[in-house]
Amino acid sequence: MTTNPMMTILIATKNRPEFIQRFLEYLVVTGYTHWISIGDSNVGSYRESMKEIVAAFDGRLRIKYLSCPEAGVVECHRQLMETISTPYTACISDGSFLVPRSLEKCMEFLENHPDYSIAHGRGTLFSLKSEGPYGEFDHISLCPLPKREEETAVERLTSHLNNYTVSMYCVYRSEIWKKAWEHSFSMKDQSFAAELLPCCLTVVYGKAKELDCLYMMRHMHNRRSLLPNIFDWITNADWQPSYQLFCSFLSEALVKKDNVAVDRAREIVKEAFWAYFRKGMNAQYAKRQKNRQWHVRVKNQLKSIPGMRKTGRSVKSIFSLSKGIAWPALLRKNSVYHADFMPIYKIVSHSSPQRQEKSLILTTAGKV
Repeated sequence: MTTNPMMTILIATKNRPEFIQRFLEYLVVTGYTHWISIGDSNVGSYRESMKEIVAAFDGRLRIKYLSCPEAGVVECHRQLMETISTPYTACISDGSFLVPRSLEKCMEFLENHPDYSIAHGRGTLFSLKSEGPYGEFDHISLCPLPKREEETAVERLTSHLNNYTVSMYCVYRSEIWKKAWEHSFSMKDQSFAAELLPCCLTVVYGKAKELDCLYMMRHMHNRRSLLPNIFDWITNADWQPSYQLFCSFLSEALVKKDNVAVDRAREIVKEAFWAYFRKGMNAQYAKRQKNRQWHVRVKNQLKSIPGMRKTGRSVKSIFSLSKGIAWPALLRKNSVYHADFMPIYKIVSHSSPQRQEKSLILTTAGKV
């Protein structure tokens, strides 16, 4: 490894070592030469499995391994932040992929555009027909990432909270990543601390650019960690004090960035968050009510008919072709994303019997 590392990929993980193994295999195949920092919150036999996996890649990848026993996401990221020594940082969930060639394009863009905080390519979500990290692809869809190119921080924050997307999986300037996260460690509410505050501060500090390349593929498996729905979120005892800190930190950032008055900054944050909250609450309530309606129950019953779910997803794929991301269109050589998709496809779907057996052992480790 002679290339000077410019980036650190951060991965906070807990009890999913087989997904980490899959991603590390992919990075070796695609020639990734930068740093990876793994925050290991695994417990029991999962911890031992993770140590074995990291040791197996010694000499093939630059890995910084942190033992963070039973640490939450925010605490794990606090410790991971201390490992960053590169000018650029990217974060990934342990069940996802970042495309190395696209990471290079994002770093090159940021090198030449100092008014941008982050850059990314096209994000996708995918599911498999079976549980675990390996198997046959079932569905691929778009995963929107932030595109914020307004000139002022006020405009970017307002637009961001009116059309919210998660920024954490983008390529960051490392100083922006650290600034975006520094206040999270004083907040108890995980939704504010682990996502909403750092994502909002990111767009306050600079613009967000989307490049036309396959950048991220995120696995929507049943073992991923989820934040609470909005109703459970606002009824949690930690919500109100964390919201006050959220408003305070964002207002301070707007004052420094756009030189607006403090009172005006607080009003801007309040109105922008109101729009975010209203949209999220309405969408989740509508979905809850819709699931109770008779035609939705019939639709769910139809999905249980063999072949019906596949047919429905095929129709959806046809309509997503215009957006350039569809399954199985990515398998075609004339797709502009084909070359970057194929290494992921081969790692995930062409698993050897030995790897599948090892994955099953890791998946069931520690279960009663």
